[in-house]
Amino acid sequence: MTDRFVTAFVGARDRYELPLALYEMNRLEAHVCDFYYPDALMDKSLGLPRKLRNRHRDGLPSRMVNVDLGSMARKYLFPAGRDPDPYLAVDRSLSLAAARLARRTGTHLFLHSHYAYWGFAALPDVTKFLYQFHPHAASVRSLLEADYAEHPEVRWSFENELDSQPLERQRPEALIEWQLADRIICASSFTKRSLVQQGCAAEIIAVVPYGIMDGESSSRRDTGEPAVCRFLFVGQGVQRKGLHLLLKAWKLAAPARAELVVVSRTIDPGLRGLLDQPNVRYFPGVERAALNELYESSAVFVMPSLVEGFGLVYLEALAAGLYCIGTANTGLPDLALPKSCVSIVPTTELDGLIEAMTACSNAFWSGTLSKTEIKDSVRKLTWEFRRAQLRTVITELLRCLS
Repeated sequence: MTDRFVTAFVGARDRYELPLALYEMNRLEAHVCDFYYPDALMDKSLGLPRKLRNRHRDGLPSRMVNVDLGSMARKYLFPAGRDPDPYLAVDRSLSLAAARLARRTGTHLFLHSHYAYWGFAALPDVTKFLYQFHPHAASVRSLLEADYAEHPEVRWSFENELDSQPLERQRPEALIEWQLADRIICASSFTKRSLVQQGCAAEIIAVVPYGIMDGESSSRRDTGEPAVCRFLFVGQGVQRKGLHLLLKAWKLAAPARAELVVVSRTIDPGLRGLLDQPNVRYFPGVERAALNELYESSAVFVMPSLVEGFGLVYLEALAAGLYCIGTANTGLPDLALPKSCVSIVPTTELDGLIEAMTACSNAFWSGTLSKTEIKDSVRKLTWEFRRAQLRTVITELLRCLS
């Protein structure tokens, strides 16, 4: 048995960061997936959809990737049709393909949640690492139920959440994958806490936050004296993202010379009334260039999520120099940034949110809210930096198991 791993997932999850990190440390046996664009064809135009051309990552050669033909057929040629969980067959196929490869090569498994159970169960005697990218569903449900009791206007998104992933019908394997793992890595302490709440030992879980993607940083143009302190929300307008809390807090705070811009393609119908208040502008969706303009012209990003496995949008906002307000149920606390960059407010509490927004408005008008300082503080939080953290953590986890 060698200290090399087989990884597996559908699509280009996290831009292939995990298999790339393993490859960089010479610990990747192979990555198993449904499609990967070959190196030799990257410079050729074959008329394939752009989303397929994105199925490639510089630095991860296609010789290290095994395309599982069974998964490809199930996903692209023979879709599951009316199956209530149409991706189940694809995920199972990938998981078992990874297990077969690990058995044949005498290597370990490092599988993402939702793809881990079948492979883990098939190979009880190999080392099994789990990448848990979503908080545990049971903890999520408890949080949303408690919030719904306090804020009944989110009924639509609460019930939609239960209809799409009801605990009693949810894949049982997704709930117990952690029980089969020797070690676990999460992107946030919140995700770690959700596993600990279900009985997982805290000492087997490591936290490695996400990084800033190339091209997310921008330079703010000088537009003269600002007329307004703009707060920005970008995300789904549903209970999980805390938009109902933000809109209620905004109405109570009513900061002077400020406006709130909400960009969301999905809005819970129960929240539309809350959008109708002074100094709130709503966009059902904007193109990337327009969104960049909003980042440029905004001072504060605010998203008081109840549930967030990490929240890449926070990093996107920080890279643009926006001060960020979020909760402990996100990946913001794990970035360990100074108070000049972020405020971590109590989850579901309006008072802390009001206080943070008022302080941001005051700081903006006093000139102490510095986009340059925020950009400088997050400059090192790149994907390369994150992979270095992954390599360190993986090495330590393997040492602890030896």
